[in-house]
Amino acid sequence: MEKFDFIKNQNAIMAATILRVAEDFLRAAAKCSIEESHKNGQISVIVPELVNRAFACELYLKAYIFMESGELPKKGHKLDKLFAKLKKSTREEIYNSWLVIGENDIEDCVYARQMFKDNLEANGDVFCRFRYLHEWSPWGNFMDIHSSFTKEQWPLHPMNAERPFGAPPTHSGFLAQFATVIRLKAEELKRRQLLIIS
Repeated sequence: MEKFDFIKNQNAIMAATILRVAEDFLRAAAKCSIEESHKNGQISVIVPELVNRAFACELYLKAYIFMESGELPKKGHKLDKLFAKLKKSTREEIYNSWLVIGENDIEDCVYARQMFKDNLEANGDVFCRFRYLHEWSPWGNFMDIHSSFTKEQWPLHPMNAERPFGAPPTHSGFLAQFATVIRLKAEELKRRQLLIIS
């Protein structure tokens, strides 16, 4: 009879808990989406959608990092920084899945890689920026495009007239696509790890 590995099982339970909470935030984001709001005849709530989706991404990434390394990142909300903590092979898997997610059919090239990187950076701290919208929005409750980006992120936005010609665009749909991909990858890793434990 194989010896019961308490630490491995505790880690599996912790990872499953993080993933369950991430899933809750992703469901909350879906309920706030424009599509869902229009279906119910309500006004969409963009800020809660972005914050919930970003928080879900953060938790999926932290769960994945934890499952890969056994170390749970305690601090940090920036998606691009968390993404960088994943193994290189994992980052490649996620990127390759993003290329074909949903209606995407993007060919892997330097431009696509830069678009992925730019979108990850531009959406990197949505959770922090948008939950305190009242602190930086000129009107207190309305997002204007320019002030919703940090000084470092604004050059990446497609509406910036100073954006270099041919630079890959960033778009709000990226966060939804990224959340879908990392959710699937994290769940897949959890299933593989549970097979190892049992």
